[in-house]
Amino acid sequence: VFTPTAAGPASGVWLINGDDPAGLHEVGFSGTGLPTPVTFGKTSVGASSDTFKADRKRVSRYALASAGSLTKLSVYLAPSGTAGQQLIEGLVYADSGGAPGALLGVSQPLTFTSTSAAGWYDLTFASPPSLAAGNYWIGVITGATSGVASFRYASVSGSRDYNTNTYTSGPSNPFGTPTVDAEEASVYGTVTPKQSSPPVNKTPPTINGTAGQGQVLTEV
Repeated sequence: VFTPTAAGPASGVWLINGDDPAGLHEVGFSGTGLPTPVTFGKTSVGASSDTFKADRKRVSRYALASAGSLTKLSVYLAPSGTAGQQLIEGLVYADSGGAPGALLGVSQPLTFTSTSAAGWYDLTFASPPSLAAGNYWIGVITGATSGVASFRYASVSGSRDYNTNTYTSGPSNPFGTPTVDAEEASVYGTVTPKQSSPPVNKTPPTINGTAGQGQVLTEV
């Protein structure tokens, strides 16, 4: 049995070196491959900047076109100039009549410090929540320190729901009564689409060269 040691495309040709006078053998294959991750949310860096207040959660609503597993959220952060560190966790809430409702997932915590670089930061889920196609509210909750991390946003009327939530208590479920404003933060989710069946070969492999019993094959 030949087992490739690296990931590759769904279709193509393997070159295999046989331990025989025939040398290289070609093995053609064609399969369905693995689904390509998709994103939803605000993937661009907003033109305006604000800082994260302490003990607050804030989310915005976006449409997910197809079902899949939410592996991570990504948020654009930059140091504000305030010394210290700030804890941040990613959140996903279900949509309930146009407002955030039931809590669906909480990411692993991220510690952002005053010496951290500006850029996109991943908030990964230890157990990725499974999402059907539909609308979801994604965002973050922040710890007891205020103003260390700044974020970028675009001004879009009614785009953000937020409320006070003590970080050490965990994000509330359901979300609770929100305050609504226009700060649509640069936060987006990455989803691995649901796969209806495992990858399969659509055509049998084709092998050229001279068959040789008991020979050793190696990947090249």
